Amino acid sequence: MSTIGYQHLRALAIFVCVVDEGSFAAAARHLSSSRSRISEQITQLEDDLGVRLLQRSTRKLSLTEEGRRIYDKVRALPRLLEETVEIATQEKPSGRVSITATHDVGYTQLPPAIASFRKLYPDVELDILLSDKRLDLVAEGIDMAIRIGLPRD
Repeated sequence: MSTIGYQHLRALAIFVCVVDEGSFAAAARHLSSSRSRISEQITQLEDDLGVRLLQRSTRKLSLTEEGRRIYDKVRALPRLLEETVEIATQEKPSGRVSITATHDVGYTQLPPAIASFRKLYPDVELDILLSDKRLDLVAEGIDMAIRIGLPRD
């Protein structure tokens, strides 16, 4: 009986690397790990899945039928994980930020602040909503509100 879950994503990505690199040693070099640690992780993954993924010999590594089918399903995992890390660790912020402010603040304080912000972060798009009404930030998809006075909540 297989007991596979989200915690196995890393092991599946390591499995893909082993297949792509052609050996445990090459995968270990690629992943900056040890050959024995990579082998242990693949063995644990096989145990958790309840199937053999790789046929091992002293000179050759080959996929089993189940290993081939699983590889075909998960081979994009390493790339997806790398892209996720790139997005999370990007050095230059980008995207859209929605800001609401009162009319007074919006006309007197925001223009110089926005000009400075755009010089520092040209890849960030700002949506400015000027309103003196109390808004539901979550319902209206607003990231930040600039208000004067004490908040009620």
